[in-house]
Amino acid sequence: MATGEYVVFVDHDDRLEPTSFAQLMALQERTQAEIVMANFFFYVEGEAGFQVAFSKDDYFEQVYTPTEWLAMEYKRDFGISECFSVPWGKLYRRQLWDDVAFPVD
Repeated sequence: MATGEYVVFVDHDDRLEPTSFAQLMALQERTQAEIVMANFFFYVEGEAGFQVAFSKDDYFEQVYTPTEWLAMEYKRDFGISECFSVPWGKLYRRQLWDDVAFPVD
């Protein structure tokens, strides 16, 4: 059970830059956002290299209201639906998860 002020979900196959958490925290402190979302790259088996999920450089240098966030989810612009619908790749204020439980396999 998380007890800190923030929570980040990391999968077993994720690889993070050494400064990932510090960068997310700095952005949270600057914006006071409840959720800070990071860009990510993914590796496709059998293909050379990594693919970037979002290529617009300033896309995440914005603060969105919950209404704007949900509008982007439903718009499915920039492939953003996948990014919004998974818990990883984000720093959350822990209280957002107080009443949420994941199924136990």
